[in-house]
Amino acid sequence: MQNTIETNPVTTPVKHARSPEYAAGIEVFRSEILKAGLSLPNEIIDDGRIHRFSSNGKPTDNAGWYVLFTDGIPASAFGK
Repeated sequence: MQNTIETNPVTTPVKHARSPEYAAGIEVFRSEILKAGLSLPNEIIDDGRIHRFSSNGKPTDNAGWYVLFTDGIPASAFGK
């Protein structure tokens, strides 16, 4: 008996399928952080928890924070 895994080279696996509206919402959130004069976080995580990031681009700084909810009614906040 041989174990084989079928793969389709045309269709790549998607870990988390996201809609274009979701991507647009994340971009709006990122642009609001920039407009406030903060550096962008390396990654935006939408788990409803507070995440710290460098607000001035220096690796030792973690004064920036954000929280993002995308389940149900989308909501977000950020600050320094």
